[in-house]
Amino acid sequence: MRDASHLLRKFLRSVVLALAIISCCALAACSSVEPQGGALEVQLPPYSVRVLPESTPTFSADGYDATLRFRLTSTEPFPMRHLVQEIHQLVEIRRPDGKRAQEIYTLVEAFELTSHEVMGDGSHRYTLHPLQRDRHYEAGYNHNHEPGTLVMTTRRVTLYPANVKDQDATWLGFAHLPANRDGSVKTRVGANFNRRYQQRHRTQGVIVADDRRNARHYTLRYRWELQAQGKVKASFMLDMDPDLREDSIPTIDPELPPPSFAVGDHPSDEAEAGSPSSSDATVNDARE
Repeated sequence: MRDASHLLRKFLRSVVLALAIISCCALAACSSVEPQGGALEVQLPPYSVRVLPESTPTFSADGYDATLRFRLTSTEPFPMRHLVQEIHQLVEIRRPDGKRAQEIYTLVEAFELTSHEVMGDGSHRYTLHPLQRDRHYEAGYNHNHEPGTLVMTTRRVTLYPANVKDQDATWLGFAHLPANRDGSVKTRVGANFNRRYQQRHRTQGVIVADDRRNARHYTLRYRWELQAQGKVKASFMLDMDPDLREDSIPTIDPELPPPSFAVGDHPSDEAEAGSPSSSDATVNDARE
């Protein structure tokens, strides 16, 4: 009996140990095939993304103009073929009678990394199509405002690599997307937001993989105030990541007259893209 009892206890311990091993294996399998929200589906080599001004940003009493380029550098061939931007723009208008108004735009867009070059040090450099730029341009601030009006525009941008599919892209690789990958940011813009793009293309497509958790951020700020006797005081700043302050580009009020082109027009049609526009045409812009 003692031997039988000993054998039974030994058997039960073996069963418990086997069940414990099976349970651990099952948990490991679940974590590998069911990543948490925002987790990467591909392994990425070390990389960096730079936001590079094409030229010195300009602004006037009627708006601002900043044209940017992007460059992704990786230690190995990079598996993601797009850069995604999430744009959140807030326009706040303060009137002399104390009334305030706000307009908010959100946009998710994708740029295809079409150019690939292997550098002398063995690194891999990826850029947009040679004709594609990211142009932030607004005009029309000098439009039906009374003295004492203050307009403050803040455009916050989140930039990160991704893989995108089923988008309706321009021949330069630019596209509007309905939302980011987790649905936390959705495209909500009017018909004049990237007007040319919306006239020719559909907002569609999905992000199948991204590295949003390591995104870069930059902000554009434009402040416009109509003072007495119709004098305008304006300022603009393009501000990059806090840890890359050498990239920040402050500007001062040049006291220039409004640009000669009409509100919402493109000074150049070199590259197709676009940008947001206020529903009442007080603020218009176009990005190329």
